[in-house]
Amino acid sequence: MENSDILRKTSKNEIINAIDQNSIDFWKTFSNFLDKDESLKKNPKFEISVKKEVSKIFTGMNHPIGNAFTRANFTEQQVYEKVSIYLNLAKQKNIPFIWWVGALSKPHNLGEILAKIGLIKDESPGMYLNLRDIDETKYKAALNRSKIKIEQILNPKEEKFWLDLCSTIFEMEEVKDEIDRMWRVCLKFCDAYLATYEGNPVGISMVFYGGGVAGIYNVGVHPDYRNRGIGTAITLAPTIQAKKKGYEISILMSSEIGFKVYSQIGFQECCKFNQYIYIPQPNEEK
Repeated sequence: MENSDILRKTSKNEIINAIDQNSIDFWKTFSNFLDKDESLKKNPKFEISVKKEVSKIFTGMNHPIGNAFTRANFTEQQVYEKVSIYLNLAKQKNIPFIWWVGALSKPHNLGEILAKIGLIKDESPGMYLNLRDIDETKYKAALNRSKIKIEQILNPKEEKFWLDLCSTIFEMEEVKDEIDRMWRVCLKFCDAYLATYEGNPVGISMVFYGGGVAGIYNVGVHPDYRNRGIGTAITLAPTIQAKKKGYEISILMSSEIGFKVYSQIGFQECCKFNQYIYIPQPNEEK
């Protein structure tokens, strides 16, 4: 991203919109790279459709994180009809998916409509950090406390460590082959970080630059190594790098377990980011 595209305004509304735009840009970039990946395109349920009214990115994997609707732009008059059409398309494929709803989604009651028709709502705090206020001494203190080493992954060996740890942390071993293929695509356009303790992988994070901000994703620490400051360090590593690149705002969508860690770093909650999840049920009418 050019420096001229970096968000300089720090009003609450600008930041809230940037959180959503970062997610939208992430999925758009992902779809562009995904469309070139022949191994993923072999899945008969694979489908990409980026339209003005909505973007549909289906890897076809049997986990909602790999199938998404995003950037909805419906009118109030057509929203029920459009949602029904797209939901039926997903049902025909018999795959789980997430419908991402943020500040830029239209109409503004889209989430209520998705909940009414049976999708499961999952709410995450949207948080931001003004990088001018970042305290790098916290990073050094966290490194010293946890006795870890953090590096940006640059080779296949480090990538494998990152992927294996990601599946463990987020409990996705049952779909590991599919999720690995998905994250390998993401690692082509995101910067990923790996924390190691005595040579063993213990923490991960990832940053995507889009919407004028640095979006932090996939922050996680191995269950056996939590409460040692590793979460703080692995979150700060990409934010410090973003500051060096000239970015002024870092954003993320927090999990329940990560909220306290992010708050202690200096991230502030500014909104709620909603995901509406669909899981196919046995004998469900298609």
